[in-house]
Order: sequence, then structure tokens, then C-alpha cells
Amino acid sequence: MLTPDNLNAKAMHELIRYYLEERIDYMNNDIKYLIATNIYEWFIFDATVFEHLFFKNKPLIKNYERWRDKQKTSGNTDLFYNEIAKPFLDELKLEIPFTYFDLSEIKKTINKSNPDNEKKLIALYKILSPVHLLKQPFTNDSNSLDRNFYNELLHIIGLVETKEKNKKLINVNLKRKETPVLLLKMQS
Repeated sequence: MLTPDNLNAKAMHELIRYYLEERIDYMNNDIKYLIATNIYEWFIFDATVFEHLFFKNKPLIKNYERWRDKQKTSGNTDLFYNEIAKPFLDELKLEIPFTYFDLSEIKKTINKSNPDNEKKLIALYKILSPVHLLKQPFTNDSNSLDRNFYNELLHIIGLVETKEKNKKLINVNLKRKETPVLLLKMQS
């Protein structure tokens, strides 16, 4: 298994092989992230990093294709892991960025008697959310109104929001003593 200090392990070799297989053999260009885990330790790699480091490396691709087509001494996965991927990673001068977390460590920090500790899980929830893992757009509309501001605005113009049969309705506030005055300026 990978460790945060050593990525040149069989799990990484498998990840490289699976990635190249998907990209080359199945022409899958919709890969978002690659994940290696032993249930507790999680290593999450962005697919764009693999694209840059592995898929665009001509000698690695050539070696992979020759291994896949059984033009090497063996088509055994151990040959790919030990004689292609391992030496490639040994010679790689670039750092491979990744996200790492250990669920057993997180479990130790969470104390059920203290609900504030649950806030520590927010980052983990975000990392494992479909929005993040599937790289879906996160809509945070800067034009949206703050709820308190919206309610105050309704109050100023003499309206109130009510809910009837799962519908939100905006009505005139009949409980208000003064009559609201609305001035509309028409532009020609």
C-alpha cells in the first residue's frame, strides 16, 4: 500500500496501469480522480496530474503498449509493475500531488459527547461529495439574497412571505398598521 512518504508501491503501479488501460484501450477521457484506499487510508489523485505525468509520457506509453500486446517477455502484471512502473516512478523528478486522509485517525479525534467535533468532518464530507469527486459545478450565485435582507426588504415594502400547501406565496402584510407605499419609476 502507498504511504504519504512513499508512493512507489504496488497500489500506485496498479493505479497507473488502470489509468493507462482506461485512457488508451477504452479511450475514456472522463476520468476525474483516481483513488487508492485500504478502507482507512485514502489517497486521492487528480486525473489531470496523471494525464500530464503518465499519459503524455511517450516512453511510458510505448512500454505499456508493448507490455499490453505481449511484446515483452511476459504479459504478466508483475512485469508491468516491477519493470515498467516502478523504475519510471524511481526516475520521476516531479512531485505527485495528492489528498490524503486516514479514517482511523479521524475516528480518534471525533468524540461523540462533544458535538463541536462534528465540525471537523466538514472537510471530509466536502472531499467525498459528488460535487467534488465528479467535478460538478458548484453554483454559488453571488446574486442571491441573504435571507435576513430578503425578509427585511419584504417588511419595508409591506409584504410577507407565507407557505401554503408547499408553495411560497408573497402577500400584503395585513397585520401592519401603516399602509405601504410603492413608488415605481417608469423609464421610457
